[in-house]
Amino acid sequence: MIESGQAESNSDLARKLKLDQSYVARTIRLASLAPSIMEASHHPTPRPSRDGASAG
Repeated sequence: MIESGQAESNSDLARKLKLDQSYVARTIRLASLAPSIMEASHHPTPRPSRDGASAG
């Protein structure tokens, strides 16, 4: 809606959609993440535990 000109800003978009402005801003930021970051967030690699053993 912002790109098409139907809303002028995050605040305007939030008002039109009846959503909280901070939610709209976070969602827009998430939508602009690189595809590799999005993919990594869906398939996280196991992190080692503090004792060095795999936390898988």
